[in-house]
Amino acid sequence: MDFAFDVVVADKDDDGSFSWMAWGARTQKLVSPLRLGDVMLVAGDADFEDAVAAAGEMIQRTSRRARDEVQNHSGPVAITRL
Repeated sequence: MDFAFDVVVADKDDDGSFSWMAWGARTQKLVSPLRLGDVMLVAGDADFEDAVAAAGEMIQRTSRRARDEVQNHSGPVAITRL
């Protein structure tokens, strides 16, 4: 199972001021799933090769979401594999 994930730490001071820091990039996490990280849960008795294959599929889904979002919001874009 995989899901989008982020961790945010907030600090409120005695004077009422506050600051925060998020693990994932940028703000407004509900606007784009690309602003969240991916977490994959694997059972302790899962087959290692199956888990690696599932991780690869998760990475490909994330890459497709990123490509689609870039194309939908910024017009023609060249995407290169590194």
